[in-house]
Amino acid sequence: MKKILASVWLSIIWTIAVFVLLAIPMSNGKEVGILDLVGFDKLVHLILFAVFTFLWGTYLCEKNVKNDLGVLIVLTLVAAGFGLSMEYYQKYFTARNFSILDALADSLGAVIGTSITKESPYGNRGRNQN
Repeated sequence: MKKILASVWLSIIWTIAVFVLLAIPMSNGKEVGILDLVGFDKLVHLILFAVFTFLWGTYLCEKNVKNDLGVLIVLTLVAAGFGLSMEYYQKYFTARNFSILDALADSLGAVIGTSITKESPYGNRGRNQN
């Protein structure tokens, strides 16, 4: 399982999937569904970016033996930037709107994914390992 999670291809495929899911147009209806009321959209953003940072973090921690924490901090910032840039992409290149709440959910998901990576066996190498 560790070898699969540490694969760069899984991370690349997930990145493409996130881009496609955030780039596809949504329905033009103005009605508010029950899923909108409970914040389902924000939960989806959170999960997409938590998995994004977990997969990339696992891969990068497997490749980088020196400063895993530094790598994970940079990864979190990159993921948050990716989420924010996707909101601008939606605003200017699709029929969807920019949502600061979606960008915040993306950022929170990145932090959660990084935290899970750091505490998992994939990101937590311990003090005495090189």
